[in-house]
Amino acid sequence: MGIKRSKMTTAIHHFKKGDRVTVLNIDLHGKLRIEGTATITRLLKGEDRYNVCFNHPEAKHQGLTRQRFERYIDPNAQADPEAWCDTI
Repeated sequence: MGIKRSKMTTAIHHFKKGDRVTVLNIDLHGKLRIEGTATITRLLKGEDRYNVCFNHPEAKHQGLTRQRFERYIDPNAQADPEAWCDTI
């Protein structure tokens, strides 16, 4: 009888379910832009990967507040997202 070994991967998450974060995304011109603020609804496999639900009024008007989107959330950009966009 052999011993079964399983690969254990640990994902690093800097946020938890319910946290409000700023989501950044790259536009069609390759520029980093603020996509909006969102609430984390679920932690996903992979470093700082989350399901989020957007909070801004336009999302509510368009019915996007109930939809969940998978996003990478950069913990370094949360303190000053506008300045972070300017550096990249």
